[in-house]
Amino acid sequence: MKIIRHHDYGMALDTMPDEKGMVSDNFYFSLYELDNGNIICIHTYKSYNEKTKTYEWNEFGSVDNDGNDIIVGPYSVYYSQDYTFGEEFFAWFDRSLNTKHNYDELKWPTQEEEDLVIDFYEKNIKPLYD
Repeated sequence: MKIIRHHDYGMALDTMPDEKGMVSDNFYFSLYELDNGNIICIHTYKSYNEKTKTYEWNEFGSVDNDGNDIIVGPYSVYYSQDYTFGEEFFAWFDRSLNTKHNYDELKWPTQEEEDLVIDFYEKNIKPLYD
């Protein structure tokens, strides 16, 4: 399996500034077309660290089936078959937010697909934003 093409949007979203004008989180997106026809999005983010006065890579959190807080990891990786390569970020993002999903049929990338795009991202994209 290999990546045919990718499109990196870099820091495409951020949080609303707080009362001091500080933006707490910056969100990064890139999309990948694989030779099996699947399109995968990687979403990462940096949070502002008050102590170091810098933005640092963060990890996504969630809640498990028992209601406990858990760390999911540094990447949110998911299929994005409705993406058209090179389209304006908000055209895709807004459309994806407004798409109704049948969550019983929702599929996630395989471990092989996820490993492939994360490896590419870590070697070729993420260093641009460190």
